[in-house]
Amino acid sequence: MRRACRTRIPARSGGTVKRMAAAVLAIGFALPLLAADPPGPAPLSLSSALRQVAKNSEQAVNARLDVQKAEQDTRKVQSSYYPSLELSGGHFNRDNQIIALFGALAAPTTEQNFWQYKLGARELLWDGGKRKYALQATRNMVDAADQKGIYHIVSAQLDGMGAYLKALAYKARQGVVAKRIQALESHLKVVNDLYSQGMVARNDLLETQVRLRTVEDQASQVKNQEAVAVQSLNRIMGRSPAAPLALPDGLPAPPMLPGTLLQYKKEALARNPLVKAIKASVKAASAQLTARKRDYYPNVFAEAAHTYEQNQYLEYPNANYLFVGMSWKFYDGGVRSAKIKEAGIDVQKAQRSLVEARRQVEIKVDQAYRDYRQALQEVKTAETNVTAAAENLRIEEDQYKAGLAKTTDVLDAESVLAESRFALVAQHYSAYMKQGILLGITGRKLAQFYSDLSTSGQEQKHE
Repeated sequence: MRRACRTRIPARSGGTVKRMAAAVLAIGFALPLLAADPPGPAPLSLSSALRQVAKNSEQAVNARLDVQKAEQDTRKVQSSYYPSLELSGGHFNRDNQIIALFGALAAPTTEQNFWQYKLGARELLWDGGKRKYALQATRNMVDAADQKGIYHIVSAQLDGMGAYLKALAYKARQGVVAKRIQALESHLKVVNDLYSQGMVARNDLLETQVRLRTVEDQASQVKNQEAVAVQSLNRIMGRSPAAPLALPDGLPAPPMLPGTLLQYKKEALARNPLVKAIKASVKAASAQLTARKRDYYPNVFAEAAHTYEQNQYLEYPNANYLFVGMSWKFYDGGVRSAKIKEAGIDVQKAQRSLVEARRQVEIKVDQAYRDYRQALQEVKTAETNVTAAAENLRIEEDQYKAGLAKTTDVLDAESVLAESRFALVAQHYSAYMKQGILLGITGRKLAQFYSDLSTSGQEQKHE
């Protein structure tokens, strides 16, 4: 027995050692992973930003509330199709009893103090169609509120898109400034070498150093501008301005928009949310006018009730009854006629607003289409300018090394290259913004249109 125990102890010890060694190795591999920084949030795409604006922005919240408020008007009209239930009653204290006289006879009909109540249901059976057209008008107003909400949401999306593109533009400008610093540091080395050899004056060295410091100051300025743009984007998306937000480094060229100007105009007239909202308002005003005209019709109603009166002189103090009747106002001094005229004026105003909205949409589509096409041309021009400015800087740098140019020529050439790169960034994102405006006017869904964008900046191709 002792031998058996002695033979097992080394086996257990060896297994324990192996397990401890494996644990040590696992901890050793895990420590670098634990020490590494956790991955940051994924960059927010343009499509996701637009969706958040459509869901959480102030305009989106107000749009939902406006629709809910309009729906309450519909519910109020729908309630007229249901009977109303009413309970009334109380205690009467009279100074004298009601006494009926029959010649020389006097007979009391009520007590001096008594209880009385009534429980009844009243329903409007027919009103000439007023409820029908009033309900139709309120439903059209719900549609109008919905389309107006979409219009305001699209406006908010364009604001959010502008803040998003502005932030990306500032980020791209930081890249341009970084390249400026790199180019100026490279040129400063050349100036130092030539100055140490006595080939250039000390003024060249000082001028290059000042230019480098100026550009370094510009780097922090552009970074601050990006931070403010990100805060604005957060606010528009319904988030706290201080919420962390990661953005991509850039966007590719805007997706192509096939179609002609005439096609976009037709599409805008059919799908523009503001035009659709005014159309719904015209329908609501027309239905309201018809409802007003039905005020001349009589109302047919029915009432069923149970009553009780504390009265010792009555054989049946409880009573049940059913009443079917009609009320018809023949003359009201012209109130109904005035209301009909007011409703007719509202119809005319809504129809005129629809005509004006269609004309404005056509003009806006024309302008947005022209601006978008012009922006695409300016992007191509900016790309050519970057290529030419880069070549000019290379030539000026070579000539400076050969003693054929001044340092101011090199610095000016570098500044021209930087400005051309800034212009390319601005034109690149301006084309996006003008494209978004055109899409918004035509009633297209912005988030869906930009759902397949990559995160490679077009302006990076020409750096």
